[in-house]
Amino acid sequence: MFATTEPMDLAADFPDLISAANKVFGEGKWNHTVVSQTLDFEDANYDALNDPRVYHTGCVSFVKVQLENGNFHEDVGYFKAEEFTQGLSIYNARIGSAVNALRRVLLSFGEKIDKELQRQVIPKQVSDIKRNATQSLEPMDLIAELPDLISAANKVFGEGNWRHTVVKQILGKKYTVRGAEYHADCVSYVKVQLKNENFHVDVGYCS
Repeated sequence: MFATTEPMDLAADFPDLISAANKVFGEGKWNHTVVSQTLDFEDANYDALNDPRVYHTGCVSFVKVQLENGNFHEDVGYFKAEEFTQGLSIYNARIGSAVNALRRVLLSFGEKIDKELQRQVIPKQVSDIKRNATQSLEPMDLIAELPDLISAANKVFGEGNWRHTVVKQILGKKYTVRGAEYHADCVSYVKVQLKNENFHVDVGYCS
């Protein structure tokens, strides 16, 4: 199923991201617009004996950011949401994809906004998750999950000349439905190291 949704304002939904951009560009000297959103799919799984109905929704968002001097960039974001109500699944997919698109388009403005996002936004996300953390997961291998990403890295670094490690994962909010536990947030730390021993570690967040 495909559907086009109306644009939205992210200031109320993701104030930390907006605050970081305000600090770099100046409050009132830039604007963002969710140009379009498309629901990629909607699906519902239901097991009458064990689990409740779970709604899955994917959404693609295009976001434009324009500065006071007329310079602008536009980029795309995607998010898949899983919730126990259809409305919440659609809402979270829309918000998640718009936030991802906004983050991507802000990064296209250069190193200054990149550093501010890392300084201000990511630490808060990690702090919020750690406050509600309930479980740490074992490291995993992403080759089977993201073959295209691994293939791209192999092409750049050379197959066998780099490696990746999911160093740590922390699950956040936990809730129980019909005896089954579900977690709504996760922070992951991933390390990539090259053959010459150069490496980087970064953090990702998803809800």
